[in-house]
Parts: sequence; C-alpha cells; structure tokens
Amino acid sequence: MEKRVKGVGPGRLGGADSERMRKENFERLSERRLNDAKDAIARLTRLSNPYNYRYTEREMLQLVHELQRSIAELQAEYELNLEEQARLAPRRKTVARRAKRPATKR
Repeated sequence: MEKRVKGVGPGRLGGADSERMRKENFERLSERRLNDAKDAIARLTRLSNPYNYRYTEREMLQLVHELQRSIAELQAEYELNLEEQARLAPRRKTVARRAKRPATKR
C-alpha cells in the first residue's frame, strides 16, 4: 500500500499521475461543458426568429451584453488561475520531492 503524507490529500503532491488525471478530467469536462454552452447559445440565437418572437433592440443588446460579460469573466478567471498555476508549480515539485524521501527517525 502506498504511503501517504499526513495532511496532504491525493493530487496535492504534483506527481505525474496526478497531473495526468487532472489534465484528462479537464479535457473530458471542458469538451462536454463547451458543447453545452454552444448549444445554449444556439437556443438563444433561435429566439431571434421574427416569425415566432418579438423583442426590442434594447432587449437584444442586453442579452448580448450579458453573454459578453460572462465570456469576460470566464477569461479573467482562467488568466488568474494560469498565473496561480505558474506561481505554485515550483512549490508542488518541492513538496513532491519531500514526500518521496524516506522517513527519518527523530
């Protein structure tokens, strides 16, 4: 059975398996969620049909503005977290090396 570092959960050591698992999870979930978002936008686009729906220019601009704001928030969050990943990368390597060392008696 694998030894665990007390107080450190799975994936916190920055090992290759953990990194691969996180990457696979991101790819799997991001693809599905991106497709869901694109489908939702397509449904909103269908509301533009003048034979079925009535809306004002103001309502249309409000809808587009809300979508643009959500995209801007998405981008800002990803950029912030990319910076955080870069900042933490050296620390994860150090923690992983310490965890691999054999325990010493005190």
